[in-house]
Amino acid sequence: MNKKLIAPVISLIALTITLASLSAGNHAASAQNQKAFVGTWERIARKNNEGQPVTGAAVPSQIIFSADGHYVQVSNPPGRAKLDKPIKEMTREELLNRFENVSGSYGIYSISGNTLTRKLISSSNPNSDGSEFKQTCKFEGDLLILNGTTTKSEARFRRVK
Repeated sequence: MNKKLIAPVISLIALTITLASLSAGNHAASAQNQKAFVGTWERIARKNNEGQPVTGAAVPSQIIFSADGHYVQVSNPPGRAKLDKPIKEMTREELLNRFENVSGSYGIYSISGNTLTRKLISSSNPNSDGSEFKQTCKFEGDLLILNGTTTKSEARFRRVK
């Protein structure tokens, strides 16, 4: 091999090995961060986009993060009236009571540093299907705290044991 090419080739090999090890390290960190999310979480507190506390039926929610990068989130507030009649026979008021603050979504998620990104595959609101949103995240013991990136919203979740 030409002696003039040896030094650049060795430098290129060293650079490739360095980049590969850094990439593997970042992947391991992402996998480690994702492992912290895996499981079932229950929302125990919430703040709206202005940072004001939300109370009542709009707070309870459960979210499940799977190890393969999928999630499902549902909100089924307690205290809704139980009626023994078909939905088609319900009054407007009965329907509103049944479905107010009820929501659900399913999709994929990823973690990069302290940012959780969720892409909605399917949602109770069809206008949200295909949308993506980001939240900053941090852990405090068994609490997962998600904050809006462009608002003052906050959701606090406790790990379900």
